[in-house]
Amino acid sequence: MAAAFITEENVKQRRMMTPPIKPTVDKVNGLYYSWNKWRGPGEVSFFPQQVKVWEEQGKSANSPLGALFLPPPIPEDGI
Repeated sequence: MAAAFITEENVKQRRMMTPPIKPTVDKVNGLYYSWNKWRGPGEVSFFPQQVKVWEEQGKSANSPLGALFLPPPIPEDGI
């Protein structure tokens, strides 16, 4: 036989520890762009790595939506 004790305090504590339910991520509206190599010889690389322009929810996603995202450093010329 199992028994559960549900009290108002238990419900409040459980709600505090549960992340909010969202149908999508909390994307900030703004202008996002990306560079892509379409065709031609040679390899293309970007430094720092580009930000992803779609809603990726992975923990280590290179996206402002990812939990571990850090913005790239500001260039010395400020541009």
